[in-house]
Amino acid sequence: MRSLPFKKLVVPILAVALLSLVACGGDDGDKFDASEFDPLTDLPFELKVASPDFDDGGDIPSEFTCDGEDKSPLISWDQPPDGTQSVVVIVDDPDAPSGIFVHWVIFNLPGNSDRLRRDIPANESIAGAIQATNSFQQTGYGGPCPPRGDDPHEYRFQVYGLNAKLDLTAEATATDVLTAIRGSVIAQGHLSGMYARR
Repeated sequence: MRSLPFKKLVVPILAVALLSLVACGGDDGDKFDASEFDPLTDLPFELKVASPDFDDGGDIPSEFTCDGEDKSPLISWDQPPDGTQSVVVIVDDPDAPSGIFVHWVIFNLPGNSDRLRRDIPANESIAGAIQATNSFQQTGYGGPCPPRGDDPHEYRFQVYGLNAKLDLTAEATATDVLTAIRGSVIAQGHLSGMYARR
């Protein structure tokens, strides 16, 4: 399933992700009451997200998956707008059989950051940022690892610019982070890659 062009989304990626987490029971059993969430009425500043390791909508090389070195790819984005206090990056798989599966969560990146370098260790603090808990119940990046024989899964590299910093720890999940950024997103964008195991 390839993602729709960013401009054609009816509601922001943030709202879709939160509602999807409710519909699928979340990636870690956490509950989120969608009735309490007020989706953004206008798209915030759009960030162009890119990677030299794969094209938007293209195949993710195996070195960045569980079949290879399982290292994180290089991801870059536009310089966030004035007023950005921190940046959040969430990588997930909306095509996972059990619902959205989260592969990477990083929050409190500096507000002027515009990239994540390749092959970031799970225990590394990046300029004071925190790598949170993914659906493997580990911190750091866990690469694509869909069931063998499945059609290609989509992996969304989502970037959010916030006008605040998050008061969370490395034990936080994607659900915690998405809940905490409600009302603070002033910029966002995403990059999608595809992967299948034969």
